[in-house]
Amino acid sequence: MSLSEAPGLVADLEIGLHRRGEDEWMAELRFSSSERGTIGTDILTSGPVDVDLTRLATLHHGGPLVTRQYGQLLSDGLFASSTVRQEFAKARTTAARGGIPLRLRLLIAPSAPELHALRWETLLDPDSGTPLLTDSNVLFSRYLTSTDWRPVRMRLRSELRALIVVADPVNLQGYAAPGADPDSPERELAPVDVAGELQRAKASLGPIRTDSLAGTGRATLSNLVGRLRDGYDVVYLVCHGYLVNGEPQLVLEHENGSVHVVPGRLMIQRLKELNHLPRLIVLASCHSASDGGTGTHDDGAVSAIGPQLVELGVPAVLAMQGDISVGTVEGFVPAFFTRLQEHGRIDQAMTEARAGIRDRSDWWAPALFMRLHSGRLWYAAGFGRGGFTKWPALVNDIWSGSCLPLLGPGMTDTLLGPRQQLARDLADRYGFPLAPYYREDLPQVAQFLAVDQARDFPVAKLREYLIVTLSQRLRELSDTAGEPMPPRFVDIPRSKRTNPALANALIDDMTNAVWDRLHAPLDDPFAVLARLDVPLFVTAQPLSLLTTALKAEGKRPQVELARWNRKCPRSIFETMPDYEPTPEEPLVFHIFGSLQHPGSIVLSEDNYFEFLRTTGRDPDAIPELVRSAFADSALLFLGFRMEDWDFRVLFHSIMSQEGGDRLEQHSHVAAQIDPEEGLTLEPDGARRYFESYFRSPHSVNVYWGSVETFLGELRSHVEGDV
Repeated sequence: MSLSEAPGLVADLEIGLHRRGEDEWMAELRFSSSERGTIGTDILTSGPVDVDLTRLATLHHGGPLVTRQYGQLLSDGLFASSTVRQEFAKARTTAARGGIPLRLRLLIAPSAPELHALRWETLLDPDSGTPLLTDSNVLFSRYLTSTDWRPVRMRLRSELRALIVVADPVNLQGYAAPGADPDSPERELAPVDVAGELQRAKASLGPIRTDSLAGTGRATLSNLVGRLRDGYDVVYLVCHGYLVNGEPQLVLEHENGSVHVVPGRLMIQRLKELNHLPRLIVLASCHSASDGGTGTHDDGAVSAIGPQLVELGVPAVLAMQGDISVGTVEGFVPAFFTRLQEHGRIDQAMTEARAGIRDRSDWWAPALFMRLHSGRLWYAAGFGRGGFTKWPALVNDIWSGSCLPLLGPGMTDTLLGPRQQLARDLADRYGFPLAPYYREDLPQVAQFLAVDQARDFPVAKLREYLIVTLSQRLRELSDTAGEPMPPRFVDIPRSKRTNPALANALIDDMTNAVWDRLHAPLDDPFAVLARLDVPLFVTAQPLSLLTTALKAEGKRPQVELARWNRKCPRSIFETMPDYEPTPEEPLVFHIFGSLQHPGSIVLSEDNYFEFLRTTGRDPDAIPELVRSAFADSALLFLGFRMEDWDFRVLFHSIMSQEGGDRLEQHSHVAAQIDPEEGLTLEPDGARRYFESYFRSPHSVNVYWGSVETFLGELRSHVEGDV
């Protein structure tokens, strides 16, 4: 079975290296397998490592023979223990038996930083003596843990953006880099082949959209950090570098174009300012213009910052260790990005690209530092393998009024950012005391605020966050368009921001103003939904964007809330007993509350538990019409993350209704957003997750991609059937 035939199926071997004493290290092995038909196992074993750092240092320079001697010495040290060697062989055998690759992750613990400088890519197979990393069935990376506890969310392939940075200070020829230690001689730095580097970078990145910082005074540290605030996914950095007492020094530029030596620790400190780090940083040591660009001459010093970047939180860093030839770069990097574009798995792309340079003397130079368990960097929009063949059935359910759209929090990510950002901001501001991972869990953070401050405090902070965020977004959009900020949103009085009724009206006004600037009518997801002939919508959104869109279509929507506590208003079916939802007068059911009625909002953990208790014992908490639709409709989930409380509680509410077995009569669709590394990465796996709830094979179709992209496809199919 080839790698492309077994996406996501791997045998995973982690070798952790830890310091045990002076010049003594221990290897700990963990193995797990996702082979079909087997249960993932986790085997832990350990053994001593005998690495001769002094001898290895003498073999840093030389041709293929020296490289092989280096690899043999390093392999003998890593597999010095018969236990380690045997368990490694077992892992390879298990992978081969299942026809799946072995993902080999080498984890160098913080206790052994001196091992980062070793050229682990030269490792040899302890049995055959052949280079281990030229084996197409071994996916190797240097794995590091990170101080950044935030999960890595996958990026849609078509949205990837890259920033190319090439530093060539004007006084480079007159600058002498100090030696790696006080006794080393100074080293001159040659001018950089800027045009050649830009050409190589753009050719390597292929269809990925690129911008660049190149030219006198442009490749500055401030410009780099400033541009990264715009959300680039890939950074391709070309600059000179050298080591001083083991610390990397990057040669960037001042604004006047002169040399600016940036210590690695300063680079890390500035990158900490970013809310979102790049997903991949390529550290491409520069080729000089004076010698025809035959190779690099910094002995891979720039690569030394790779481990620090990953520990900071960058998911993956591709670096060139040692001096590397132009031919190897031109053979490896374009092939790497081509393969990465095809499937999105970065360690697999490394293995495939390395196969193309295996006959070159410096084949070992590309190194991958990574914090990703899965190796996946992006995902492709769509339904996964096999596509979606049930568009006619879904369109028919829409036309017959048997489709129920369920709108999740992700519907407004382009407006407000993900709710995880709100949770982080509140956690930071109010000293959230639990483990870092929970700082992105809004119900947990809201629960802390409700207990630590006051019961209604989380909703008040939600209003404040919305006003601040919407104001910032509106100012950014106005500045981009060269327009002034609308006067009614300038210097908003405090009373208007703190009075609940006035604040809610302000939020509605600001929301509509920002949303209209963000979306043209054709790609506005709420507008697309409003044009469907659907009598009922269920939304987990507290905002009124759907109601506004329905009114803009000439419809007369009515709003209903789940009555899970005594603060919720009377039901519309009490005030309008003859009301019957129709496509012209649809019902918008806010299942977790609306900002127009702050007491109705479900936000904290206690709120969710009370919601479940109330709706479980009081059938009237959710109107009978909505309960029937849960059981008798084709469900269209839009903008949910499967790990979030909103989705899990909503799903429980659906499955607990009488007649839930009738769900098997329909085909359901979930447009999932931002799959998270380590959770739900593959459409096939996500579909199996849904099916475990529905208890019906082939009943759920999972679409990876933005809600806008999915609804654009849906619109074309609906309009095509008119």
